Parts: sequence; structure tokens; C-alpha cells
Amino acid sequence: MGFLAWYLGMLDSRPIITKSISSALIYAAADITTQTITMEPYSTWDTIRTLRMAGYGMIILGPAQHMWFNFVARVLPKRDVITTFKKLLMGQLVYGPAITAAFFSFNAALQVEFPFAFKDLNKNWCVMPKLCND
Repeated sequence: MGFLAWYLGMLDSRPIITKSISSALIYAAADITTQTITMEPYSTWDTIRTLRMAGYGMIILGPAQHMWFNFVARVLPKRDVITTFKKLLMGQLVYGPAITAAFFSFNAALQVEFPFAFKDLNKNWCVMPKLCND
């Protein structure tokens, strides 16, 4: 039994915890990569930030994506082109903004910056920056 077979077995037997741990590892790796690329000379790695990112992946994103994709598959079970576009639209209009707000809220709460900066959230949601107020 290889790693892939074990992982797929874990997805079947314990889907939420497996997806949560996977999400935490991916977020931690992404943050480590980002910090490594953008790090100034003689600066230090921000471990707290990496732990925040991993925590978000484990506590919020892993379970949320599990529930969201199960919900979408139940509401729109077909796999044709039109249904795929409906799923895409739902993700962009419903899930995307909600998970973005959760990301900024989670990070702001852990950084003790409540209430979080709505200006930053608005800036990140803006599709056409020239139309948004800075």
C-alpha cells in the first residue's frame, strides 16, 4: 500500500480531518514559500504568521471546502457544461466572498486587529480597481 492509496483511504474514512490537515500543510508550505521569496536580507522568518496560515487551513478552510463542495454536488449533481458554469458562478458569487471574509476576519482576530480593516477587504473584493474607491 503506497502513500496515495493510504491517503485515498483516509479521505474515505475520515474526510474532514484529512482535508483539514491537508489544507493546513498546503497553507503552511505556501506561507513558507512566500516568506522565503520575499524575505529581506537579515530578516527573520515569521513563525507566528505561518502558524496562523496553517491554523486557518485546518480550522476554517478544510472543513468549509468539504461542506461547500458536498453542498454544490448535492444541489447541482449534473456534470455537463451548463451545470459546471452554474457551479463556477456560485463559487465566485457565494463561496469566494464568504471565505475571503473568513480569511481576513480570522487573521485580524488572531492579530488582535478587530474590527478588521474593511478598506482592505473591499480592495481585495474589487474586480475593477479603477471603479473602487481607494
